[in-house]
Amino acid sequence: MSVAENYRLKQYILPNKKILEINALIVDELLSYRQNNDENESGGILIGLTSKKGNILIKKITTPFENDTRHHLIYKRKSIEHLKILKREYIISNGIMTYQGNWHTHPFPQALPSVIDTNSWNESLEEEISLSGYLIFIIISQKEIGVWARKLNTKKIIKLNERGKYECSNK
Repeated sequence: MSVAENYRLKQYILPNKKILEINALIVDELLSYRQNNDENESGGILIGLTSKKGNILIKKITTPFENDTRHHLIYKRKSIEHLKILKREYIISNGIMTYQGNWHTHPFPQALPSVIDTNSWNESLEEEISLSGYLIFIIISQKEIGVWARKLNTKKIIKLNERGKYECSNK
């Protein structure tokens, strides 16, 4: 990873004090879907691994497919292609790369989950499993990246704090 890529590395503190890390290439890809006022929402799934130290590393994402439902204020993952990609990553990694959560965009300056988001996250928690014990939810807004986690055996969704600011301030 180059020095320039390190500036875009995002690290967040999980409730168990472990780290969620999103590498620069994933950050760039997520930011490429930032929603202007007249565009439809985008989204997909987060694929990654849990390190031996218990940190979560997001290594890949899926992006919208034609069969997904995309409107100005709604994104719903419908395409089977997301699961095909996840299964392929799981197989070629010998079970190391797994489902870690979901991401989507919002057409607003702040990344705040809606009632639809939190309901969807709760449904996701009923259906999905993660080897890390957490599911991660990312919202890409016009001005920020918001990240939340929920431990699988609790009902509480927690906004994660960024570990450090690694973005260049002179863009």
